[in-house]
Amino acid sequence: MKLAPFDRFPESEKFPLSFRFSEAVAPAERSAAKNFENLSLTPARPGTWRWTSDSELQFTPLDPWKPEEKLQISLSNLVTSSRTKQTGPIPTPTNFQVTLPKAQVSLAYCELRVNNQAPLIQVPHIGLRFNYGLREFPKDFWDLKLARKEEMESLPIQTSPWSKGVLRLDLQGPKIFRPRSEGTISFELRKGLPVGTSAVLSEGLDCNIPIGPESWDSLSESLKNEGNKPQLAEIRIEEPQRYLNDPEGARRPLLVSFVAPWSDTKIPHGKAKGITLDQGISLTPEISGQWKASTGNHTELIFTPSIDWPVGQETTISIDPHVFPAIELRTSEQKFITPTLTAQFDTATLYTNPQNPDKRNVIATIDFSHQPNIDSLEKLMQAAVRVEPQKEFLSGLSFKVLPDEKSPFRIHIQTEEIPLRDDPAEVQLLLPAGLIAEAGGAPSRYSYNRRVAIPSRQDIFQIQTAVVNIVRKPDEELQRVLSIETSEPAQEDEFATGIRLYLLPDCKLKDNKKACRNRDSFGHESVVFPDTLTQASQLKLTPLPADEKTSPNMFHFSFEAPGSRQLLLVADTTLASKTGFSLRKDFRSVLFVEDFPRQLKILHDGSLLSLSGNKELGISLRNITDVQFELARVLPHDVHHLVSVNQGSFANPNFDYSSLGLNQFAETLRYKARYPMRDPGHTTYAAVDFNRFTKNGQVPQGMFILTVREFKKGEDEEQQRER
Repeated sequence: MKLAPFDRFPESEKFPLSFRFSEAVAPAERSAAKNFENLSLTPARPGTWRWTSDSELQFTPLDPWKPEEKLQISLSNLVTSSRTKQTGPIPTPTNFQVTLPKAQVSLAYCELRVNNQAPLIQVPHIGLRFNYGLREFPKDFWDLKLARKEEMESLPIQTSPWSKGVLRLDLQGPKIFRPRSEGTISFELRKGLPVGTSAVLSEGLDCNIPIGPESWDSLSESLKNEGNKPQLAEIRIEEPQRYLNDPEGARRPLLVSFVAPWSDTKIPHGKAKGITLDQGISLTPEISGQWKASTGNHTELIFTPSIDWPVGQETTISIDPHVFPAIELRTSEQKFITPTLTAQFDTATLYTNPQNPDKRNVIATIDFSHQPNIDSLEKLMQAAVRVEPQKEFLSGLSFKVLPDEKSPFRIHIQTEEIPLRDDPAEVQLLLPAGLIAEAGGAPSRYSYNRRVAIPSRQDIFQIQTAVVNIVRKPDEELQRVLSIETSEPAQEDEFATGIRLYLLPDCKLKDNKKACRNRDSFGHESVVFPDTLTQASQLKLTPLPADEKTSPNMFHFSFEAPGSRQLLLVADTTLASKTGFSLRKDFRSVLFVEDFPRQLKILHDGSLLSLSGNKELGISLRNITDVQFELARVLPHDVHHLVSVNQGSFANPNFDYSSLGLNQFAETLRYKARYPMRDPGHTTYAAVDFNRFTKNGQVPQGMFILTVREFKKGEDEEQQRER
């Protein structure tokens, strides 16, 4: 056994310690925690022991190592396999003294890389690798310089994303154009850079890149010659996709492009855009259709089949290199699979027979990518039920397969009637792999299943959700609406009498601390005690019209309540469904009532006001009393100034005052108004009178810019603008 050498420049500063044995000694249960309970590491350090193979043990620390840290490691109590050649203790040595490496930096590369070929532009790139994480950004420890004859120029440095603890930095200098004379680009990283938890680099590094006009021109000429050679490329296929319930996917095009090896860079194929290709590219087995070069780019070839794609067929694309001389293919063939048959359960619900509510059916809808073969589907499909406390689906169910009347890609499954029991049950619908499409081809590869819970007789009727919303009425007034969803339809008038809504005491008031049990809010119905309800107010609920056909389980009620308060909704076990089932226990839920939103709105978009008519513009406000109006009038001969600074429209102008101050050429009038506060949720209407601009009885003319904002005492103009 021996300690494996450290990676000189690891991928993580939490690099592992690896112990390698000369034989397989790992126990059968390699990951069991008991195997490592008695291993010793001094100083103690949190981390994870694990077997990476039968002959290699590894410790990975939770925190980064310290440079040059000294460790004492004992493996004498390690649990090993009984299959070792030795009996008794594990192969020696079992105790180790380890000194971790000192902090170091290495140069991964130092080179010029081509940024542009014509004209040739290059960029210096330097790669730094550290064996311990950086603790601060090293901008004060490096320099990049360009030296030419007697001149020395400092160059800016850009870096890859930096964060504390990073082990690698990739640096990039500025663009370098053709030099007029010989020179050198030099990089230096000085010692003293903080790394690891408590160390600094004891040694720095440097590198030099020579540049000159002669080598520059030579590289430029070489790149030109390479540009005339065929580019090495690989075939890249974008397989045609066929989605669920997707009739258009039957003949969706196949896209073929050429990319540089080990890259996503696309290479031009050398053919004219939109040209039809009668030779040079083919499919095996043959599929009739047409090959064309893309009309949008020089890199894609498009195959459009004239028949539906075969289902799940392995197909080979073959390229004739002589027909595409602009590229040099690493391989002239590439395989792909035509669209396979896939499926997905769209819905699966429990259906109630109105004539016999004690029995239910599961009805499911399955969507397919291809039209399925009904005989194959009926043979494969499985339906089964389990009843608590059973864990397995042991009782099979018969079912019907019903094709959809509108779509051949959709199938409905209806199980036999299932009686409601005293214990909860669950139905599983399973479609195993192996389904055949109506068009034939490869069978489906995956299985699909859906489970549907069947409540017990006592739990079949439940209140599933209860929420409070703010709803806008047709007359623009707001109202509070309680919406309740049940698991079964219920009679609306009976439902309304079976629920109660209470306004709970305001826990923010000191007088209510006892009722609130010294809480800031109730939060949960379990903390609302009977004595609390004696201080609560029952609210009147007004039923709202509901659509029993589309939403038979939804009930809506309007009510009035102050904002920022909590409510308690209560439903007794007397509440029953149309099918005759009652709540198993009382329902209670704490709900929160939000404040009605404030609104301040100009009622018309940009408008033309008649000289002879009423010169007023309406506004609406809700939950606001104090309003500041700002009217700016631009005289007719100055309106053209606004064209260059308006970034919006006539209806919604957005003036850039930073480039042109409105007060330089506009008359501005500001005034405040107070309006009575109506009931929350109700809207107040008012008007802005433009006759305020009348002087000596003259009719006000020009372009008016109206700004309306809420005014709060103590706020300056800037705060009001921001709000």
